[in-house]
Amino acid sequence: MYDRESPSPWDGTTAEAFNVENTETDSPESPTQHANDPGNDTSDQNVTDKEDCHKDTGDKADNNTDDNYQENGRYYEIERLQAHQVDIQNFLVMFRTQWVGCTETPMEHEETFQADCANLVHNYWRDHGWRKAATDLNQYRIFRIVSFCKQYNLYEVRYVGYPNDEESNRWLTREELVDVAPLHLEEFENGKGT
Repeated sequence: MYDRESPSPWDGTTAEAFNVENTETDSPESPTQHANDPGNDTSDQNVTDKEDCHKDTGDKADNNTDDNYQENGRYYEIERLQAHQVDIQNFLVMFRTQWVGCTETPMEHEETFQADCANLVHNYWRDHGWRKAATDLNQYRIFRIVSFCKQYNLYEVRYVGYPNDEESNRWLTREELVDVAPLHLEEFENGKGT
C-alpha cells in the first residue's frame, strides 16, 4: 500500500505526541517519489466537535485570509496551530489547534486544513523545520489530483502538507496512481476530484 521512501526534508516519525523542534532549513524540498493513498484509517479520535468551540467568522468574502476553515458552509478563524502529533502507522499528522474565541485546543487532522488553509499549514511546517524534519514520516500521501496532461498522459498530484505549486506538485502515471491512490484517481476521472 505504501511505496518508496523519499529523501525530502518535508516528510517523515516523531516518537511522542507534540514533539516539535525548531530546526529550520533554508528552503523546503518537495516530494520526488510516489504518494500514499490517504483512503486509510482517518478516525477522528480525540477530535473535539467544532460546533462546541469554533467561532463562525461569517462570509468568506469578508474574511478572505488563509486562516479560515470552512465546514458546512460556515467559516471558522484559526488563531494558530500550536503543535502536531504523528500517527506513525497510518502516516497521518494531527494539529493541536487554537481557534479564535475558544479556550479549548482540539486535535484536527492535517488534511482538514489543506484545502482552506494551505498557507497556514505550509507556514507551520516552515517554522518547525519543514514537515519531514518535524515528523520523520518517510511516506507521502496524496491530497488531490490537480490536473491531467493529455499530451504526456500524466496526472499532476498535490501532497498532504505541501502547497499547491509547481515546485511541490509531482506528475504521476495512471499506473502509479492505480497502485497508490485508486480512490483519488476514480474521483478525478468521475469529475469529483477537482
